[in-house]
Amino acid sequence: MLASVFARRYFTPRRQLRVRAYFRKFGSKVVLVGRFTPGFRFTIFFTAGTLHLRPSVFFIYDFVRRLFSVPVLVYAAWFFAARSIGWSRYARQTEMGSWWWS
Repeated sequence: MLASVFARRYFTPRRQLRVRAYFRKFGSKVVLVGRFTPGFRFTIFFTAGTLHLRPSVFFIYDFVRRLFSVPVLVYAAWFFAARSIGWSRYARQTEMGSWWWS
């Protein structure tokens, strides 16, 4: 199934069958969780493509993930950016010792 020697050594036919069964059973959930796990993101998406996960399933669950994560990340950036101005001002004052004279 896989052409490279490296892939055949570590991704044996038995493991390939197990992964195929896993993707058939939990494919959509794996793609959804894969978006939130940066260390495994490439591996999960590469495996999904190699095992011919339907593109419609992939795009639907990727879209669902974006509906949740994009607003959360934008709000978190806004929340912490507003506070970082005060933190940077405090750090600048303590670095220069101006808190001593204030």
